[in-house]
Amino acid sequence: MGSYTYSIAITRPDIAFTTKQLAKSLQNPSPQHFDIAHKCLDYLEATKHYAIKLRTLCTEHPIFAAASDAAYADNLITRRSTKGSIFQLFGGTIDWQSKKQATVTTSTTEAKLLALSHISAWLLWWGRLFLNINLDIKQELTVHCDNLQIVGLIIKDSPKLITKLKHINIHQH
Repeated sequence: MGSYTYSIAITRPDIAFTTKQLAKSLQNPSPQHFDIAHKCLDYLEATKHYAIKLRTLCTEHPIFAAASDAAYADNLITRRSTKGSIFQLFGGTIDWQSKKQATVTTSTTEAKLLALSHISAWLLWWGRLFLNINLDIKQELTVHCDNLQIVGLIIKDSPKLITKLKHINIHQH
């Protein structure tokens, strides 16, 4: 398992989920777990020549892009939602995350709003990094979100939470 983890940390984050799932059965692995581990090795061998291709500066694509999403209560055991975020620079992924949210949310809107809150903090960090290294991306830092209700809450001058959303903490909004 250590070799998989090393691969994830150095060059192959695409096997992170599989490795996490395999790590759950380290004390009592079944033949099915060994089959999955071998399939993962086969996948690594088959894709060892793949690479991230960055594009050059052009006006039709943003230089820096950020997006977040959440899957409401998709973990059937803990009932926690999974949040995900991605940051791209010149078309290549430079940072990403997918993990269970720390708290149990009570609606899809709350789960997505919480994910958006966390990626917004990271977005500010990226903005400060760009300033420190003198990288002028010539665009506003924005986050893409696919939920119209969340977008409506965020862009209003004076957001007013509807009755079903009163429980959402002010920190998340």
